[in-house]
Amino acid sequence: MAKAPANTKEEGHSSYGFGSRLRVGRHVANDALLINIASILWAFDLQSMGGRISSATDFVNSGIVMRPAPFECSFKPRFPEIPTVLSAVMELHDLRIGDM
Repeated sequence: MAKAPANTKEEGHSSYGFGSRLRVGRHVANDALLINIASILWAFDLQSMGGRISSATDFVNSGIVMRPAPFECSFKPRFPEIPTVLSAVMELHDLRIGDM
């Protein structure tokens, strides 16, 4: 595995800053990402729509920012209760589509 950039506390990237300016909330951000990704994988079956599956090396590099290359996929609920569960969570937290 490649060595993490210097002064990033072994994060492997500089998204949270460097050295003494390293963001103190980085652990909360990483944990929130993990929870969100796990929730999506729990709730939905993700399928490629283009017949081609993107690889980890397919990316767009626009200088400082890198992002995955565009791809089409569909999200299908894993079980019929998913819309009800998601609606209940959104109501509990007073969220509306478009707020996120």
